Amino acid sequence: ALCCAKDLKLYEDTFWWQANHTNAILDGISGGSLVLPEPLDKTTPLEVIISITQLYAFLSTSVGGLTLIWNSVGKLRRIVFLLESRLNEGTANTEKKKTKNGALGKAANRIVNESLLQEAKSAIRGAFVGFLVAPIGVAFWWLFANSWHITETPWLGGLLGLIDALTVMEICLLPLLVFMIVDGLAYWNKYKQTQDWIRVVESGNTSLFKPDALKVTTYEIMAPDWVPFWESGSKSLTPAQESKQLDQEIATVEKTLAQWFPE
Repeated sequence: ALCCAKDLKLYEDTFWWQANHTNAILDGISGGSLVLPEPLDKTTPLEVIISITQLYAFLSTSVGGLTLIWNSVGKLRRIVFLLESRLNEGTANTEKKKTKNGALGKAANRIVNESLLQEAKSAIRGAFVGFLVAPIGVAFWWLFANSWHITETPWLGGLLGLIDALTVMEICLLPLLVFMIVDGLAYWNKYKQTQDWIRVVESGNTSLFKPDALKVTTYEIMAPDWVPFWESGSKSLTPAQESKQLDQEIATVEKTLAQWFPE
């Protein structure tokens, strides 16, 4: 909104557009020790306020992007460990676990495996999004500098540096816009799957409503409060505790399925 007011030159006759007020305020705060050199002395009070928001965007977006990368990589490592631990159990031991409780046990293991793979893909995407968000945040530093007319000097690459920063922002924003469209379509497909599954349950068609037909999406409809522990992020326990918690998660899923499909 502030940038629009600047571009449209709204209220040009007010003090917000007068650079001498900026110098007077800084002079009063610093007791005359702070004097803006050229061309920084052209900065108006409106541009000062805009620069504060740009500085906040620089800090928050940069840190947010780096944090997303860190958390996503940690989450991916955790999920990879859980998947490897299941594979390292051995074929015989795994088959024994799957068939111990028949169809419900197989369905529970399949749902957990699909959820792990789904979260692994989400973590990979999260790291990629972080790589896109962090440069956008860094580019806000040039916008901040432009508000103080620093880009009129050779500092920070001058006007070409600002243009390069804006180019980086546009390049990084393009994949993010694609992800927004993809997410919208995914939510629409999930809505349709939910409607289809509700019709299947209401019809009582046992050929469709059975454990073998369940997927992660359909199980989440049946248990909307289900939040597996690997979705919490990169925080991990000892390998033994992680394996034990994974077994408990499978048991929880199996218990829920038993309520829907009593034998």
